[in-house]
Amino acid sequence: MVKHILTLLPFRNIVSQRLIESDPSDFFLNNRLYEWQKQYHVETLPVLPLRRKSVRRAIRSQDEIEAAILDSCRTPTVQHWIMVKARLGYDTFWKHMNTLLTSGLMEETCDGSKTLYQTNAKGLDLLGRLALE
Repeated sequence: MVKHILTLLPFRNIVSQRLIESDPSDFFLNNRLYEWQKQYHVETLPVLPLRRKSVRRAIRSQDEIEAAILDSCRTPTVQHWIMVKARLGYDTFWKHMNTLLTSGLMEETCDGSKTLYQTNAKGLDLLGRLALE
């Protein structure tokens, strides 16, 4: 049974306390406020749950994370946008980025004050093989 809270009443706290303590059908049948509510067409609202549903994030493998980084670096890109496109946090990003840079799958170039990262031919070849699997 859904509990309702009367709206637009100056003494809403007392009414909602009575609703919680008693059966709503008994409360409305023996109460003058119910008649007032019917007369003036006051809207009743359902009580919303306090707890939100948790949304679980998908667990990705190491290969999927590295493929996401390689895919987001097809053109020269700064660190921030790689993290956004691949949906990674800072620590996870650098863990995998260091692996990709040391294995020779990516190139690091400096453009003024920016450091850009780009997937090289070896990285694109690996990305193509991962996409076929």
